[in-house]
Amino acid sequence: LCPDTSTGPLWVGDAAEGEAVEELVGFVTWRQMAETDVDAGLLAADSHPCRPANGGAPAALGQRCGAYVLTLGSVSRWQRRGVAAALLQRAVGGAQRVRRCKCIYLHVATYNTAAIRLYEAHGFRRARKLEKFYVIDQSLHDAFSLIRYCNGGHRPLSDMPVPEAAITVAAGLVSSLWQSLRSFGGGMHMARVAGDGSNRASAGAEGDDGSTPMIIP
Repeated sequence: LCPDTSTGPLWVGDAAEGEAVEELVGFVTWRQMAETDVDAGLLAADSHPCRPANGGAPAALGQRCGAYVLTLGSVSRWQRRGVAAALLQRAVGGAQRVRRCKCIYLHVATYNTAAIRLYEAHGFRRARKLEKFYVIDQSLHDAFSLIRYCNGGHRPLSDMPVPEAAITVAAGLVSSLWQSLRSFGGGMHMARVAGDGSNRASAGAEGDDGSTPMIIP
């Protein structure tokens, strides 16, 4: 996920002369937002962190981020053919691959029922209503803030029903425990390898030049 990203699939057809023609049928743009720039109240401060795939410390406050979808659309004659859905899936997939990204969110006018149905069908939920958010044709319009969480992110516990909050806390504890056990297991494996190397070396295992060989598990 890049700081500013745009995606436009090109469809290829045959012109009357038999030459291939590329046609832009839709586009989506999204932006990676620092945690401090994500709309207030959407992302819980205690979202349990995710350890990077290559090891190291989990993402901490200020290192996490969100993905904000700025625009999504398709050319009129290609509408109702799944173009917008495919582009939305691509944006969501790109955000999910960034392990420190905890949510994907966007704004949509409350009267745009078709777009709202599309977003909700792809796992987005209404987080809040924003009054007089858009100015369209010199008129003010309300908007919904829609969000989809990923990579362990979740909404503030204070906004959750008690059962959901309890499940979320339990899931975070289980995730932290699992990461700790994995780290502990990795340390035990390294200790065992080191121990095996010492034992083999003390048993007189030598290379052709009389030196002690490196033992690779």
